Amino acid sequence: MTSQRIPCDYLGDYVGQFVRIVGTVLSFSSTEAKIAPEQGKTVVIKCEPGETLDEEKFKSPVVEVIGNVADKTTIVMIKTFALGDKFDLELYNNALKYKMKYSEAF
Repeated sequence: MTSQRIPCDYLGDYVGQFVRIVGTVLSFSSTEAKIAPEQGKTVVIKCEPGETLDEEKFKSPVVEVIGNVADKTTIVMIKTFALGDKFDLELYNNALKYKMKYSEAF
C-alpha cells in the first residue's frame, strides 16, 4: 500500500485511495475522531466496522492519519502516528501546497 501526503482540500480528488493527512485533534470517541488539518477545516476519521480507534494515539495534540478516503471530509483510518505538541502544522501545510503546485520538482 502506498499513500500520498495531501492537503485536506484535495481529499475529494482521492476518494477510494490511501492518503496521509496531518491535523490537530479536535475530538475523539472510540469509533470516530475529528482533526483540523488547517484553521477552520475538519476531517472526520473513522475506523473499520467492528474496530475501535486507539485513544492513546489521539491524546497527542497533532496526529498523522493514514487511511482510505471515503469522501471529501472522511477518512477510514488504517494507522495513526502521534506527532506531539511541537509539530509546526502551518509550515507543514505550506510545504504540502508547494508540493502539489510544483509536483514535478518533488
